[in-house]
Amino acid sequence: MTEIKKGSIWYRHGFKGTAPIPFKVVRLGIDDCIDMKGHNKPFIVLLNCESNQYQTILLRYFKRKFTPEQKLTTGEAFMYEGQRGRLGGFHTKLYDLIGHADLSNRRLIAKGFPREVAIFNDWSWDDIVDKVEGGAEPRYSPWYNRD
Repeated sequence: MTEIKKGSIWYRHGFKGTAPIPFKVVRLGIDDCIDMKGHNKPFIVLLNCESNQYQTILLRYFKRKFTPEQKLTTGEAFMYEGQRGRLGGFHTKLYDLIGHADLSNRRLIAKGFPREVAIFNDWSWDDIVDKVEGGAEPRYSPWYNRD
């Protein structure tokens, strides 16, 4: 499981089809939360990024209801946006070019666009869609989102 640390973003998923709600971890505590039997329970204080309200939740419930922030790689975002037809101009032509190129020409294209070509060689549409549904930003921005 991903490490829970202060400042990290986690998502709580509601009903199927609704967008996940982002929460920021504000504080991790062990000794301050006492249950009705007098036992210390580990807890987490979260900040709802949409409503700016704080929420305290026990760690055992947190692990069940929240998932860590997911990010698409540049290649995955390129593939997702290309499949959805949301690329524009040059990147649409690049997507079509890579899709129609044979192996030797893909090697040549990879010299200029290694991340975009690499995703064409080994990818799973279901994995990319699962990341997007899990809260990953699908927008392809090749100039700023280099991984």
